[in-house]
Amino acid sequence: MLVKKILSCVTILIFLTTTFTSWGMIHATEGTQVAALASNEGVTNNVYKELKDNNRKKIKELPEKRTKFSKTFLNDDNTLTVVKSTYAQHHQNSGGEWVGVNNKIKQITNKTYGNVLTDETSIVFQKESAITTISDKQYSIRYEPVSNQSVIGNVYENMIDYTNVWYDTVLRYRLQNDSLKMDLLLETKEAPKKFNFKIESKGLTPIKNVNGTIVFINENQEVMYVIPRMWVKDSASDQLRFDKLTTNVIKNSSSYLLEIILDDTNLQYPLLIDPTTISKKTLNMIMVQTQFIWTRMI
Repeated sequence: MLVKKILSCVTILIFLTTTFTSWGMIHATEGTQVAALASNEGVTNNVYKELKDNNRKKIKELPEKRTKFSKTFLNDDNTLTVVKSTYAQHHQNSGGEWVGVNNKIKQITNKTYGNVLTDETSIVFQKESAITTISDKQYSIRYEPVSNQSVIGNVYENMIDYTNVWYDTVLRYRLQNDSLKMDLLLETKEAPKKFNFKIESKGLTPIKNVNGTIVFINENQEVMYVIPRMWVKDSASDQLRFDKLTTNVIKNSSSYLLEIILDDTNLQYPLLIDPTTISKKTLNMIMVQTQFIWTRMI
């Protein structure tokens, strides 16, 4: 049997989709070489990226090949397909098995909701105020809207809505397996054009970069969480308008103020503003990169 080594260039593809009723989610799918994957007789060591024109059909998942960010499938031609995502698909249970992440929001006490997304990330929402805390084993970030409105959080699956935190504005949080997604839905032109959030953090300092991103750094100057550059989308177009938002991080005595300023000129209501908090591990997964890998053909 002649064994040929073929050099394959695999490019991770990133797709960004957003809607008004569901928040934007970033996905990446790639083909990755897995050493000595052919544990089943007749299965080759070829691993293919998943593309729309791929004629291979996945027969079944191989649970023993799971990782935090990937699933592996056996194809109908005895090859393997590895599908990776930018968010955690699994976490390890007490027995060390990789099991699916349950990101539904649950009632914790009479006054709080939340969930432990993975062994490293937990989210807590206040029921009678729109205060939210994201934390891991070392760090925490607490967001509190600066508003005089009284609100009650309404939970739907992995989403919690605070209606009229500001006039004609819905503040929505949604849990993605290991990150926190926030939406500001501005229903009419009477909604404010400026939004402030008080930020209190443990072990982290928020800093705005020149590119518009906001990073949370630890005492070693390492980036642990990121708020990507924010955008607004109106109801007349799918275009993401980064140019219509200005953000500032202002230092107060014992906390920080996140300021979001909207220019709604020529925008059609309702509007959607997208501030999202992403962990460093998730951010590393969504970087666009090209890598060369060896696969073996039999």
